[in-house]
Amino acid sequence: MLKRTAMLSARNEKKRMKKTSVSSGILNEISQENSRQHIDLLDKLNQNGLQHQIPTPKCVVIGDQSSGKSSTLENLSGLELPKGTGTVTKAALELELRSPNQIEREGITIWIQPCPGEPIPSNVPLHGNPERIAENIVSKTIEGLTEKLIANNSVKFSKHTIVLRVVREGLTDMTLIDLPGMIRLGDGPEKTLVDNLILHYIRQEEVIIIPVVPCNVDLDTSACLNLALEHDPSGERTIVTLTKVDLIDKGAEHKWLNVLERGYHKVKNIIGWYVVKNRSQQQVTNELSLQDLQEEEIKFFATTKPWDELKNRKSLGIKALASALSSLQMERIKKFLPTIKEKIKEKLKSTKEELKEFGDDVPQEKGAQLGKCLDIISDLCKDIKLIFDDNKDKKVWQIIHEEFKTLQNKIYETKNEAGTEDYKNALKQKN
Repeated sequence: MLKRTAMLSARNEKKRMKKTSVSSGILNEISQENSRQHIDLLDKLNQNGLQHQIPTPKCVVIGDQSSGKSSTLENLSGLELPKGTGTVTKAALELELRSPNQIEREGITIWIQPCPGEPIPSNVPLHGNPERIAENIVSKTIEGLTEKLIANNSVKFSKHTIVLRVVREGLTDMTLIDLPGMIRLGDGPEKTLVDNLILHYIRQEEVIIIPVVPCNVDLDTSACLNLALEHDPSGERTIVTLTKVDLIDKGAEHKWLNVLERGYHKVKNIIGWYVVKNRSQQQVTNELSLQDLQEEEIKFFATTKPWDELKNRKSLGIKALASALSSLQMERIKKFLPTIKEKIKEKLKSTKEELKEFGDDVPQEKGAQLGKCLDIISDLCKDIKLIFDDNKDKKVWQIIHEEFKTLQNKIYETKNEAGTEDYKNALKQKN
């Protein structure tokens, strides 16, 4: 009898969700086209290096090690991602989840978005030449690229970003950043790098912060939640994701229900609380697909007490979380696009002024280009004549060899300075 009641309850829950989905489908189709245009625009800007110059809206996932971050991202993307005990994520992973459109067909591509000023291996794919991969090797490919990025690092983390673009029917358009798990103990270089990487993202007012908190810990002592509240005290850009609901002590579930319905006493205005049920270790062992997992999740929340009593059903499950994240990201893109546009204009203006200080542009016409080359050759000949005049007792090859070595040494001396403000100012003064 109980089993039959549970099955009916789960079936009714699925019908309710399907009905809601159909009734809102037309409205979604109307808004999706405009929203996709906004996110495609940001994609183009980011792929040309904008994100290293100007912050853009994205969803940043933070949490303690083994908090359920990777499993939640798997559930959102429908892909197998690297996971395990301890620190698995050793470089920021950017997940660009997109539904197909007229321009872009289904598929998965991966590349490295370099961090300015950081050395990068020569044998990794970059945006100009991304690697197209099959779904069954996503995890292995990410692990392989991570190993290449950290191979020569003293600290086994990388400042570069691995970008995974997934275009598939049924995906909710959003951009997620998975960061290394927070290291609580110690104060070594690895902890410093991870802390700085997390702070780099969550300090940006454009960013949506997603603290992932397992339900077997105390909210008051959650490091990722406290960090989010420190940098977003109003809670207007924080969406908390609760995981590991199957590990809640028996009888303690109502504490979490209270949080979902009434919020958190420290910050009442957090924009959203969501609870998801990711794959258990047994389900992983049994190779339960991520598609079947969503069916299991719906059934769990519809038939398991006290979750089946929750009035606000919009806080339950991965689909609800995906919808909330996508909607909030689109809102923030629309909000910040005018600001981003102004910042680009300012950056373009200052860059043009900088370029002017480096001398004249290369002429466009062939005749003028030839004249410019002749001027350069003439100046070079004058410099060579001065060198010979000052070294009349030496053979020509000796003079050239000495000058070459001097030039080579000067170039090597400035390899760490190139690109700095002092270096640019020195160049300007010489011109």
